[in-house]
Amino acid sequence: DDGMYLYDASVVFSPTGQIITKYWKYNLFSGDFLFNRLAAPKLTTFNTTFGVRFGMFICFDIIFRDPAVAILNPEPGVHVTDILFSTDWINGAPFTATATQQGYSRSYGVNLIASNNAWCTSNCGGGVYHKGEILGSYWRPTPSLATDMVIVDVPKIQDAPTKGHANAEPPASLPLRASTVGSVVDCRFGPKSCNLFHPATTKSGTLAASSAAGLACSATFSVANATSESETWALQALDYNTTIQKSPSVQNLTSCVLLRCDLRVDSHGIPYCHVPKSYSPSATTFSSISLTSHGVHTDAEVVPMYTVGSAEIAPTNTTTFTQADDGAGRLSYTLSTTSLAPAEPLFLFAIQAYRSPLQVGHV
Repeated sequence: DDGMYLYDASVVFSPTGQIITKYWKYNLFSGDFLFNRLAAPKLTTFNTTFGVRFGMFICFDIIFRDPAVAILNPEPGVHVTDILFSTDWINGAPFTATATQQGYSRSYGVNLIASNNAWCTSNCGGGVYHKGEILGSYWRPTPSLATDMVIVDVPKIQDAPTKGHANAEPPASLPLRASTVGSVVDCRFGPKSCNLFHPATTKSGTLAASSAAGLACSATFSVANATSESETWALQALDYNTTIQKSPSVQNLTSCVLLRCDLRVDSHGIPYCHVPKSYSPSATTFSSISLTSHGVHTDAEVVPMYTVGSAEIAPTNTTTFTQADDGAGRLSYTLSTTSLAPAEPLFLFAIQAYRSPLQVGHV
């Protein structure tokens, strides 16, 4: 109203200091109330002297089709395979900055160069990724100053970006598996149920969980080592909306998540599953995991995540990520460990999906 505009922006300079282009963040996080928002997303690309065309977006943009997917094909016949990503990512357990970055690079078969806040309190984690492969990264699970400078050789990508799900031969269809172990309790990480088990006493089995909106998840697992008698794990079908600042829409996120949780009892004596905020390593190492997200819309964007230890990202060659036809315009996605899976305690195993934002009213 006052004619003054303030945007969250990235600026690209030439080797001689000239401004080449600018990008203004479109999808504002809930805390971005001081910034203005463009009327429509701007797809910003630029060419370099070394023959690579870059696209760019900022932080929260990475979980939105506009611009994170649209930038890969900004106009007919034009493909972008290299992305510059600046962020001040809030690492709310269990979805960390580096897991999100690696998942994006893997899902679309692109190079991603991600730079995050250097002061690691709740905001940390960046790196360089080639089709999901970790070329170099940094992550701090405890408050500290990240002084890492990641310098790597990045392969040029010759082919156009594609959704990189079919890196193994998928079945024609994948039936929903029923639980053979576990018990269902309330899960406080989102208002949904958790199917939980104790790895010390339950060494293998199948878990199933579903959300009220129709997301169905199943997982089979085998435990290699469990050093805590009390540690609890759970499979959750997570379905929730996240606010977009200064927008009449919300972004819906769905996730099938296998994660550690604390089993607690509320004031009414009802047990529930609480997700811890710390990044301390778990006491459980799995020898194999296969996680499936059923009933995913065919137009959804889907991202796999796998972290171990204190939430460090695992190499992509330790998992396969496949899709199958569920029928009726829906798909199943499966993330499975291979024989190369890290022999480290698991932190998170997840498949996250989103579509276009949902209209909920007027600002």
